[in-house]
Amino acid sequence: MIIHKTENLLVHASAIIKQFERVAQLTGENFNVFKILKLSTMEVRTHSSFIAELLDPEGSHGQKEVFLLLFCDQFDIHNLNCSNAKVKVEKKISAISEDGNEGGNIDILITDLENNAVIIENKINAIDLEKQLLRYFNYGKTFTQHRLLYLTLNGTDPSLCSRISLKNEDFQKGSYSEDVLNWLEKCKEKSVDHPILRETITQYINLIKYLTHQTISSKMSEELISLISNNKEYYNSIDDLYDAYRKFKEQVKSRFMAAFYKKQLQEDTVMQISDLKFLYEILEDNEGFYYGFSVERGGTLLDGTSVEMRPYVDILRSINPKFRFSPPYIGWAFFDRFSKLLNEKELLFNLQDDRFLDNLITELINELNGVISELKMKLSTENVISILPSSN
Repeated sequence: MIIHKTENLLVHASAIIKQFERVAQLTGENFNVFKILKLSTMEVRTHSSFIAELLDPEGSHGQKEVFLLLFCDQFDIHNLNCSNAKVKVEKKISAISEDGNEGGNIDILITDLENNAVIIENKINAIDLEKQLLRYFNYGKTFTQHRLLYLTLNGTDPSLCSRISLKNEDFQKGSYSEDVLNWLEKCKEKSVDHPILRETITQYINLIKYLTHQTISSKMSEELISLISNNKEYYNSIDDLYDAYRKFKEQVKSRFMAAFYKKQLQEDTVMQISDLKFLYEILEDNEGFYYGFSVERGGTLLDGTSVEMRPYVDILRSINPKFRFSPPYIGWAFFDRFSKLLNEKELLFNLQDDRFLDNLITELINELNGVISELKMKLSTENVISILPSSN
C-alpha cells in the first residue's frame, strides 16, 4: 500500500515537472549564453565584469551614466557624481599587510573627481576571506565619502571573520534576488530602442533568476507543494522518498571516496625548507571535499595563522585567492569540480558510471598536482634545503 502511494506521488509529480519542462522549451528559458559558456557563477569574469560595464558611463553600451544613475537610485547612493565617474574591475589596492587590515583587490570600484567612492564586494559562491570587508572599509576611509556595498545572491550577512569590528552602519548589504534584478529591469526599460543591448540584459536577468531560484521551476515548486498539501496520503511517501534519496547520495559519495583514496597520491610531503616540512592532506566534511596544506617542525604541526607562517599563506593565495587559512593550515580550499557536486543531480547520477567516476577523480588529482607543483616552484625561492620526492 505504501509503495502504491509512493508510485502515485511520483507519477503526479513527474507529470507536473514534464509540463513545466515543456513550457521552458517553448519559451527558450533553458537557453542562456552565460550558462552555455559555463560562466554562471564566475564572479570576476561574469558578474563583476558585466555589472561594471553597465555602470561605466564610458561603457560599450553607449548610454553614458544612465545605468549608473539607476544603480545609485536603487541603493540610495547620493555621494557620487555620476557624470564624471570612473569604474574599475578587480582594483588592486596593495599587497595585504602583515596584520591583514590593509590591501587586497576590490571587485568593483567607482570613483568620481570629487574623491568619492562606491566600493562593491561581489559574492556569488565564493567564501569570505579573513578581514576582507575590514580592509575595504579602511581603504574607503581614504576618500572624502564612500559607500561599501556587500552584494550577495540573497542579501546575506558577511561573516564575522571578514567584517571583524565593523558595525552594520559601516557597510550596506545588497541582493541579486531583489536589488540587482530591480536595477536590471529598469536598465532593460531604458534599452528598449537598443535590441542587442536589451536582449543581453535580458539574458543576464534570466541568469540571476536561475541563480536565485526565480525561474519557471519556482512556479513548478508551487504546484508540487499544492499537490502535497491537497493529498494527505502523500505525506509519509515524501518521507520515504527523501530517506531513499539521502541514502542514495550517501552510497554514491562513499563509492566516490573509496575510489578516490585508492587512486590519490600516497606521499603527503610537498617539500622541506630547513627545519620546516610542508605537508598536504585530503579532508572532507558535510560541506564538501577539500585539501589543506600545513607546516611541521620537529614532528609538531605549527599554527597556520601565526605571523611566522604569513609568507607561506600569501604564497598559497597567490596561487589561488580562494585559499583560506585556519589552524593548523596555512591554506585549504575546496576542489573546484567537486565543491557542489552532490547538489547537482545530473552529476550525482553520473557518478554511478565507472568511466565518469574515473575521469572526475583524475581531474581532481590533476588539480591537486597542479597546486602542489606551483607551490613547490614558489617555495623553492625561499632558501630551500631539499625537495622531497612525491609519488604519482
